[in-house]
Amino acid sequence: MLAAEELEDLLEKERAAILQGRIQDLEGLGARKLALLSAVERGSDTSAKQLKTLSILTRRNASLLSASGRGIKAAIRQIGEANTQKHQAFYGPDGERKPMVPLRERLEQKL
Repeated sequence: MLAAEELEDLLEKERAAILQGRIQDLEGLGARKLALLSAVERGSDTSAKQLKTLSILTRRNASLLSASGRGIKAAIRQIGEANTQKHQAFYGPDGERKPMVPLRERLEQKL
């Protein structure tokens, strides 16, 4: 199998790992991807069509990784906000959104 074909297969595996949240798999794929990229650069047997396909797949995966990173950052931010109880709320019987009073404040009010 040519390096370009192997790289195309690897990029599909990388995509699957990203979409399935198997981030731990990406490290192993990364080393192999670098070796294959180097082989594609050195080789003269890669057609223009293959190079275009590899470029598309690489940009697609980069976009997926970027989106994944933004999602992780957003989740971390939301967890932080939940821990500080900044924006926690619930809906009352009247259907209106009501701020949730932290437990400490509710206990202090009763004392």
